[in-house]
Amino acid sequence: MVQEESKLVFVITSVLVLLMAITVIVLFVIFQKRKHNLLQEQKDAKKRFEREIAETQIEIREETLRNISWELHDNIGQLL
Repeated sequence: MVQEESKLVFVITSVLVLLMAITVIVLFVIFQKRKHNLLQEQKDAKKRFEREIAETQIEIREETLRNISWELHDNIGQLL
């Protein structure tokens, strides 16, 4: 009887330890997936930000060149 009870306790303990291990593994996988998604979102946001900065710099250069060309055109027109 005592031997059967000890076997039952061992089986129950083993099952509980196994369930806890599976739970820890599942939680770890979920955490890693969320971490990966967050890092990917951060990379995407950084790329969008850099692209917008580059576009803004190009627009500023174009506007500056446009203003310089207008000034040159007006000055040449006045000189003529």
